[in-house]
Amino acid sequence: RTNNFVHHLHTRPISDTSIMSSSSDRDRAQANTDNFFANGGNNNDDGQDLVWNPANGCFDTSGSSSMGGQMDVMVSTTKDGHFASAAQGDNMVFNEATGEFVAASSAATPQATEVQEAVPAHPAMMDVMKSTTKDGHFADVKRLKAEASALNTAFPGMSKSLSPTSATVLYKGRYTVRLEFGSSFPNAMPECFLEDSGLRFKNGTRVSEMGCSHEYHLLAPSDGRAQICHGRSSAWRPNNSLASVFVKAFMWLEAYENHLKTGHSLDRYLKTQAS
Repeated sequence: RTNNFVHHLHTRPISDTSIMSSSSDRDRAQANTDNFFANGGNNNDDGQDLVWNPANGCFDTSGSSSMGGQMDVMVSTTKDGHFASAAQGDNMVFNEATGEFVAASSAATPQATEVQEAVPAHPAMMDVMKSTTKDGHFADVKRLKAEASALNTAFPGMSKSLSPTSATVLYKGRYTVRLEFGSSFPNAMPECFLEDSGLRFKNGTRVSEMGCSHEYHLLAPSDGRAQICHGRSSAWRPNNSLASVFVKAFMWLEAYENHLKTGHSLDRYLKTQAS
């Protein structure tokens, strides 16, 4: 049966200076990010880490921004590019610093947002209670509300949507990333796709035609879309958020843009998650 309740999440306008930083701040952050990848990405040995800054709507290097609420995508001490796991609990909060849902008692940062009150009051934000039959795959309405809140927190100025079976975020105004998940989510890892089938590598090969590739961190394509490998399914934990997967997809795209400049494969910039 067709699921007809796809809801667009709230997007704060870029002109809202109380939320978004200036274009010069974003340009500086992008320059820092480009330099991070030029130095080897998360394969570098200089101790520099990468963070996702919701206020900028882009990456930056750790310690280089005064904005709070940064999501540290290198929170793992092994720098393997995945999000460390934390304890689970029924009373969960979203921790911006890690991109995970954690037990309220273990949330140490002031940026943590209570998900019990996560249904937005703004009319442009999604109303997850419109489905009374739970006919989508996502029967856990409380978790869906939590994911909605987390996406709004992590990507306040970006176009995005969430349904019971998928979520999308538009990165840099030109890359649409889609996550797809079934009834086993959040126990099973979502799949991550690039909607633009026209993306090409520096040698002219379509990204969607590369197939499975360790060098380029890709899995088998689906419906003509490239599938990003964002981690090992065995390492996935139910408290990982959709927001954390999007951040990893955006990191792949930053590595891809650096590949277009240098021709290096993406494994030069992105370390494989440890088994």
